[in-house]
Amino acid sequence: MSLKRRILRLLGMAFIILAFAGYFAFSTFFFSPLEDDYEFSLATLVPRDVDFFLSKSDLADDFDEFPVLAAAATLEKTRAGRAFFESPMWGQFRADYDIEGQIVKLEEALNEAPVSVEPLEIFGGQNVVIAGYFRGSDVYQADMVALGRTNWMGKMGQSVLSYPGLIGLEDQGFSVEDANGVVSISGGTLSRPLHVGRILDVLVVGTSQELVLGAQALDQNKGQDSFGQSSRYADYILNQPNREPQDIEIFVDHDAVIKNSVILGGEQWTGAIPEVDSESFTSAFLGHLGQASLVKELEGVIGFSGGLAVDIHADLSSEKLNSLQKRFYRQNGFNRGVIDSVARMTPERAGLLAYMQADVADILRMVLDSTEPALQANFHDIARSVWAYQDGTALFDDLDAGLKNRLALVVCENNYPPELDKNGVDVGPPHDNTPTVAWAVIGWVKDESVLVDFHEKIVNNQGRFLIQGRESGDPGVFTKDSDGGLVIFEYWSQFVPGTGHMAALISDDVFIIGNHTSIVQDILLTKFSNPSYPKLSNVAKFTSLVGLGLNNASAFAYMDPQQLGSGMRAMAYDAASNAVDIPWNLERPRIQNLVLKNEFGGKREENLNPQERGSYERLLQNALDDFEAAFLSEHIGQLNDGFGRVITYLEAMSAGLLELSLDPKRIDLSLRTILPMTPE
Repeated sequence: MSLKRRILRLLGMAFIILAFAGYFAFSTFFFSPLEDDYEFSLATLVPRDVDFFLSKSDLADDFDEFPVLAAAATLEKTRAGRAFFESPMWGQFRADYDIEGQIVKLEEALNEAPVSVEPLEIFGGQNVVIAGYFRGSDVYQADMVALGRTNWMGKMGQSVLSYPGLIGLEDQGFSVEDANGVVSISGGTLSRPLHVGRILDVLVVGTSQELVLGAQALDQNKGQDSFGQSSRYADYILNQPNREPQDIEIFVDHDAVIKNSVILGGEQWTGAIPEVDSESFTSAFLGHLGQASLVKELEGVIGFSGGLAVDIHADLSSEKLNSLQKRFYRQNGFNRGVIDSVARMTPERAGLLAYMQADVADILRMVLDSTEPALQANFHDIARSVWAYQDGTALFDDLDAGLKNRLALVVCENNYPPELDKNGVDVGPPHDNTPTVAWAVIGWVKDESVLVDFHEKIVNNQGRFLIQGRESGDPGVFTKDSDGGLVIFEYWSQFVPGTGHMAALISDDVFIIGNHTSIVQDILLTKFSNPSYPKLSNVAKFTSLVGLGLNNASAFAYMDPQQLGSGMRAMAYDAASNAVDIPWNLERPRIQNLVLKNEFGGKREENLNPQERGSYERLLQNALDDFEAAFLSEHIGQLNDGFGRVITYLEAMSAGLLELSLDPKRIDLSLRTILPMTPE
């Protein structure tokens, strides 16, 4: 053998020996370059009894370049996105948390790294989980653990922590301990110790050493007794019918939130929302249906593919339900065929369709309980004087006998033209100019005679119901013939905002009542399949959303905000006007003094002569009017901007469908929205 070949052979053997030695040294001190990845869900490394769990896959796909969200540029091109980024709320959030400053610091830290670093490759880009236990009212006191998939750099970083001298941690005031494969770091800038471990390609970082060690134990036990192998995870997260792999997975033990008096939104969370005593009818009504305090725990998935998609299951504390709620929750549900049948009598132009299946008397009791005390007292007075009942609840029982256990609400834009005679004179009911939508409630008839009797009671007691014609004392109940030989009754009352009347139709199968004759007529003609009145059931986005919803539900609400845009904006401006409270107790005396000083030489009001007094009162009224106009212009603008932004956010949604399935022991919720993200 030649000398050259011998040298090459020796060099080859040396290289192999060094390679093996290097491999074993690297594996001993750091990690094995050939090790496999963790093959199961990260949820199998989380204890079964955690108080909260949050998981997201494919996180790196949500960012163009960390920390810039991939959707940010698209969102900024939409009207809703611009409204949000220009809103005071977002501006305050940016200032409070120094968003731009934190991003700059992060970018500087990444640029100073000796090698190019992509944070989401090191931790969580493929999958990240955050879970733990609440420990007191401050959420930052929670014992939590974060688990994320990592690359070789993350593995190297975790391994190097076992040799703090290599990276100078101790010189920076940190204390490092390595025990049972978990590195614990304390001191320095840390407010509490951090514990770091690794399971193959999964980095485990926790504020609790027990949670990090627990993840390792669950790995050894093949995930037995883990959250990922629990029935709640399998049934309500992993096996959700419409679940996408990149959806956010969530679980919260709501009882633990309340037990630990967790502070949310600056206040101790009691679950007493929606508030049953809220001044808002909607909030009060929803509060009577059920409050968050009924929930024991909830789990589900949230996705953003093409819009917002939410599927949530909540277990309830049935012992907290009152008797009315128990009856409401025990009602049998309905399938998609029922939704289609309701949509077939709903005009295509409807901006809202809501439907629930429950005893009418129970619903009416919740409605009454959600109104102002004065209105409740007036209703009971009418029930006693007209029907000779002890109170109005007995009247609800009578109506319940006339209607089946189902009700629907239809809302449309109130853009109906005035009712003019041949001379162009408005012969419709007198009304104020309050902006309003057109709405109608549909009931299904069980006993027509009950409803006819109810109508006759109203006709015979018009004054008690504040019903009258154009002149005081004139009858205020009128009839209009409709298709199918049916009659629509109009009940005129200037106390009905915006339209000045209510309209009702009684047939052998449906009862319709609304705040405008035309919407009652529209529903009837849609029900009769008049070709000029297209149906909501034929709208593609409606049928698409229904197909993605629950197979069986107790209530649903479909919304198309773009059908209500101009009406909602007019109502928002009116609400802003009513919300402005001028402090006249301060401003009137100030304006009086200014008028007396500028126009009457500072005389006192009681010293003015009769001629001066007449001039003073005229000048004072002009000054008060000018101040009111300026004050309203300034403050209404601010309030209306806030209301307008909310409407803009809603209008970004092409359509949305919310469904609820109720039972005394659980609630299932499905929400689907279509968000086109169209640049405007």
